[in-house]
Amino acid sequence: MIKEHFLEFVIQPDGSRKAEPVTMEKIPTIRQFRYWYGKKYSVKDSIISRKGETKLSLNHRAITGKTEIQLSVLYVRLFDV
Repeated sequence: MIKEHFLEFVIQPDGSRKAEPVTMEKIPTIRQFRYWYGKKYSVKDSIISRKGETKLSLNHRAITGKTEIQLSVLYVRLFDV
């Protein structure tokens, strides 16, 4: 990403090209970078690319119920209160 967006190629007097970093005014701040990165890439897509769709569905799924209810039913069954 740095090579593509934050380098300027300057032609030297001998005809060769030299890559130089752009000035600090043209480089976005961390906050700006994170904003635009978040708009382009979603968290879900990032996890899928790193871990795969199977691990995403197992470890990063939404919680749909309450754990207190499940624990109380287990407690009643376990100890026959």
